[in-house]
Amino acid sequence: MNPVFFLVTLVAIPYTMILRILCRTTIPICLRKILARVCSALDIDLSKAKKKSFDDYESFLEVFIREPENVKIEDGSVVSPCEGTILQVDGINADGVLAKAKLSRLISQVRFSVESCLGIYLSVSDFHRVYSPVSGSVLSVERKGICLGSVNPKNKIWYLDDALFLNKRVFVYFSTDQLGAICMILVGALGVSRIVFSEKFQREYHLGNFLKGDEIARFELGSFVWLLFERKMVFTKKVFEKVSIGQALVLG
Repeated sequence: MNPVFFLVTLVAIPYTMILRILCRTTIPICLRKILARVCSALDIDLSKAKKKSFDDYESFLEVFIREPENVKIEDGSVVSPCEGTILQVDGINADGVLAKAKLSRLISQVRFSVESCLGIYLSVSDFHRVYSPVSGSVLSVERKGICLGSVNPKNKIWYLDDALFLNKRVFVYFSTDQLGAICMILVGALGVSRIVFSEKFQREYHLGNFLKGDEIARFELGSFVWLLFERKMVFTKKVFEKVSIGQALVLG
C-alpha cells in the first residue's frame, strides 16, 4: 500500500468518526436556519428535492442523502447513474492526460476485459443517490477496499491519486444483451461512513433484472462512480461536463 495513503487513512479515521456523529446529530427546529445557511454556502439546492424545506430535515445527513423529486430517464442504452461532473472518459482526465497506467490498476480489479470507461465525481451539492445505468441483469456485488482518501482533485490536503483505486468500493456487475458486461463501481471517499443499498436492491438484486433508473444505493458523504464496459462505447459527454441522473451517456 502507498505509505502516504496509509498515513492519511490513519488520520482520517477519527475525522470520519467525528463527522459521522456531527452529520447524524438531530438539529433542533429552532436551529434549522443555521443548517440552511451552511447548505447554502455549500450550494445545496432543495428545489429539485422531494422535501423542499430545511425544516423537514432533522440532520445534515438527511439533506445530503435527500431524494430527488423526479428522475427523468432519457432515451439511450446507457444513462448517468448519478448527478455529478465527469472527470474521466476512456483514460482522459480533467487535465487532458491519458492516464492509462493509473486506469490499468482499476481495470485489473474487474472480472472482464475493459474497452471503455467513464468516471463521475459527486460534489457535496449533488444528489448522492445512485441508479441503474442500464436495463439488464445484476450478476453479482462485491465489496473491496478500506477507505479514506479524498476523491476531489481540488482538495489539496486530503486528495490522493490512489484513492479511486484503494478506497472503500462496491462493484456491481450487470449483464446486458446489447452492451455485454458492465461494472459500476461506487467509490467511497473522505468522510464516507457507509454505502447503503436501496431496499429494492437489497430485496431483489439476486432475482435478476433491473431497469434503467432503478435505485441501487446511496452514499453517506463523499463519492465517485466508475462505469466500465466490456465493449467499446461512444460517449456523448466529455470531461468536465455536468450530468444529471438519467441523462443519456451512450446513444442507441
